[in-house]
Amino acid sequence: MNTLLVAINSKFSHSNLAVRYLSDYLRSNTQINVSFLELTINQDTDHMLAKILENKPDVIGFSCYIWNIELVLQMAETIKIDNSKARIILGGPEVSFESKQTMESYPFIDYIIRGEGESPLNNLMIALNRQESVGNIPGLTHRFNNSVVINDDQKSYVDLNDLSYPYLENEDFSNQYIYYETTRGCPFNCSFCLSSSEQGVRKLSLERIREDLLKLVRTKANAIKLVDRTFNYDKYRAMEIMSYIVEVNKNNVKFHMELTAEILDDEFIGFINQLPVDMFQFEIGVQSTNPKTLAAVNRRSDYQKLAAITSRIIDGKNAHVHLDLIAGLPYESYEIFKRSFNEIYNLRAEKLQLGFLKVLKGTCIRADADLYGIRYLDKAPYEVVKTNDINLSELLFLKKIEKLVTLYYDEHYFINTLDTVMDFTAPFDFFEEFAMYWTECSLFDSYHKKSMLFDLLYDFIKKKYKLDVKDSLLNDFLLCEKNIEIPNYLYDKTEKQYVHLKHDLLVRHDFKNAYFPQQIDVPNKKLVNEFRLIEKDNEYFAYLYGDKNNIFNRSIRVNVTKLLQGD
Repeated sequence: MNTLLVAINSKFSHSNLAVRYLSDYLRSNTQINVSFLELTINQDTDHMLAKILENKPDVIGFSCYIWNIELVLQMAETIKIDNSKARIILGGPEVSFESKQTMESYPFIDYIIRGEGESPLNNLMIALNRQESVGNIPGLTHRFNNSVVINDDQKSYVDLNDLSYPYLENEDFSNQYIYYETTRGCPFNCSFCLSSSEQGVRKLSLERIREDLLKLVRTKANAIKLVDRTFNYDKYRAMEIMSYIVEVNKNNVKFHMELTAEILDDEFIGFINQLPVDMFQFEIGVQSTNPKTLAAVNRRSDYQKLAAITSRIIDGKNAHVHLDLIAGLPYESYEIFKRSFNEIYNLRAEKLQLGFLKVLKGTCIRADADLYGIRYLDKAPYEVVKTNDINLSELLFLKKIEKLVTLYYDEHYFINTLDTVMDFTAPFDFFEEFAMYWTECSLFDSYHKKSMLFDLLYDFIKKKYKLDVKDSLLNDFLLCEKNIEIPNYLYDKTEKQYVHLKHDLLVRHDFKNAYFPQQIDVPNKKLVNEFRLIEKDNEYFAYLYGDKNNIFNRSIRVNVTKLLQGD
């Protein structure tokens, strides 16, 4: 019986952990021929169907999420029409809840795996191979005598240490993110999160994690994302894992993990501040700073404590920090969201991720939606449309603000200019006014390259605030643009007139050793193109560039006036 497990990822750069674990587990415990196939939602549907059918599967299992469920249903129905004997299995968070309704609505689905898939899928495949009854398999929803039957829930799960390392030694993950888990479950119970449907935390042994990390750091992945819901739930375990990452991560592969800031103590914060620069990315879910909102979603959070701890991590200037806010939560009006935004903006994290409530199947907030007047779309991704506290027009306008925050705040490309403006207005008020300006000028209707973003920001600030931000905007432009010509409104001189001064700098050993230590033998006529030099108010400034993807080493500005004077 030829079995194919299919993942349809949201982007090419993503990988799917589930189909790897499941296929490995089936191979280890059965004699069934099983393989997996990874596709993306951006591929042509006919092409994906052809790729699936090339494997000549008897059984096709789809991994289902909010971003792919509509596509999965379309493809599964097409496969079933073509071959009525093909068995269709769905699993994943999008079908683990309301499985009976799903199967009644879509008769081409034969089975749904609810919750973790290893044991029920393994037992199902054995039963199908032996042509035995599936009626006693926990975690399975199936058909019997023209009815949909929901078997008992799973009461026990596989030991995580029994799962194989999920990736092949020779898999090429260039330009991709790969995922890894050291735990399943979460110690917290936030009502908007699917983890609220689980109880307790199960963990992989430290010995096994060390073995896996040795393999993970040898991949060519852009980053390794740990999918643990709260990586630091066990302080000493988290510190030991991170210490081992530092020890073996010679290629400085980035590791991304979710932290709960409020439970970090002085020892852990000091430990984080000593980590290598640019190796770790921390995502901290704030969601809201409104106590009433946090209480409504079962989030035990002291924002003042969270803010103080997060500030100490950010001030370490060695780890990337992303902060999350969610619009559409209970008791969070437009004005209250504004306050939350201003408070977390002032923490100056590298990224502010503004999300919109997804009322996911199986979550407590979905069950309590009527209590808060939460109305949401009936189809995935089940995004909030309005609540008792915020209406659709306000949510749509927040989406405009979210786009501008992504363009202008995230990665800090415009940070000096934004800092200048924030002396005269509040963060949310600025982005609100900017969004109105973009709307009036129909700027949301088209794509704008980065150089145009500078123009638009300059024009808006000049019109709205009557501020001259040329100096700060010029500084931002040169710190992020190595080659693009400076706009005339920012700088009315030509950089070519300073080429001879760049050569003068490069013949100085102290300058070259300090800023081009790995390029000492590179001819100066080439190195002159590796940095920029301008004159401003009788002083000279060199702009030198490092890793464009590393906010801590992207670029620097150096006053070289004294060097050029021979000092």
